[in-house]
This record gives sequence, C-alpha cells and structure tokens, in this order.
Amino acid sequence: MAVGGQWPGYPDETTEFPQQMRVEYVRHYEAVEGSGPPAVGDGPAPTDPDGDGLYEDLNGNGETDFEDVVTYFDNMDDPAMTDHVDYYDYNGNGEADFADLVDLFEQV
Repeated sequence: MAVGGQWPGYPDETTEFPQQMRVEYVRHYEAVEGSGPPAVGDGPAPTDPDGDGLYEDLNGNGETDFEDVVTYFDNMDDPAMTDHVDYYDYNGNGEADFADLVDLFEQV
C-alpha cells in the first residue's frame, strides 16, 4: 500500500500502522491484435518487437534501431506519445521523458 503524497498527506505520529487495503476485484485486459498506439510522426504505426507491451519500434519497420531514437526525440511532445505514455514508458516511472529516450538508446 502506498502511503504519503500530497493527499491525504505524509504519515506522521498520528498515523496508525499496520494498515490494510482490500481489493474488491481485479480487471484483466488482453491486447487485441492491431490495437496499439497511433503512428508517431508521419510513419506507420509503431510495433512492439519483443512483445513486452512497450513499443520500442516507433517508426514501424519491425525492429528497434537508431531511427526509433530519433523519432522518439523528435516527437516527445506529440499527442501520439503524450496521450499514450504507457506504451513509451520504458523505465516505468509513469512518464514518457528523456530517461526513456536514454533507455531506448541503450536498447539499440
């Protein structure tokens, strides 16, 4: 369970531990073939060459290469990326940012 943040605030001496979190249900989604993020830039739709749910092949040529790094950099502020962060968050921090660009570069 996560504790802290802006609301309701960080734990202090009045915080009771241990806490519990009860999950009523878990929803499972399965990817449908052809359902991925939209095209980034002017090229075809990106692909996920290794099937991990992250789309490293931004230019849609079927492989992760230096052109994907360039495409990422050139389109970081494009809604095709900013509205679909889950597909491009290679380091898992919840954002598509320069750290992900570096991560993608290291995969090339």
